[in-house]
Amino acid sequence: MKKRGLVISLLVLLAVITSGFTYAFWASSVVGNDTDVTGTVNIGSGEAVTVSMTVNETTTAGQILVPAGFEVDPGEVDAVTVSFTVKWNDDAALDGIADATVAALVSNIQVDGVANPYSLVTITPSVSNPTTIALNATVTFSFVITLTEPANATQYTAVAGLPITFDINFSVTPA
Repeated sequence: MKKRGLVISLLVLLAVITSGFTYAFWASSVVGNDTDVTGTVNIGSGEAVTVSMTVNETTTAGQILVPAGFEVDPGEVDAVTVSFTVKWNDDAALDGIADATVAALVSNIQVDGVANPYSLVTITPSVSNPTTIALNATVTFSFVITLTEPANATQYTAVAGLPITFDINFSVTPA
């Protein structure tokens, strides 16, 4: 009878520990926020420009990026939006060209210098991003950064509390 009581006590203790671990799983996580972070990119002669971006507490007001559905504490958000203003500058090489195709390609996603561990970071271009630009015109590109829920503690520790970095290559191709 004493063994049965001991087994039940151990099972209850295990349940409490497991639920506490699940709650704490995202207690410290990748930093970020849901406000826009804006940068300016100037392109001349239709040449590509690559911008490197770091999402951490210095660029995002100290809020914390967590997977969707895990926003528990104040300041935790499930998405970070970054925006870039792109201007196609006039120069002598562009005489007679009025419009061009403009594109932005995200690459080199890393978490604390490691290439997107377990593919947990997703950077999605806004559906409203432009596809054309006029000479001397300004357009805005936006990207939404989200996290996928890690499957286990190993994946969690690969991203928890670490800065996310990525490159965006903006290019203009004259028509």
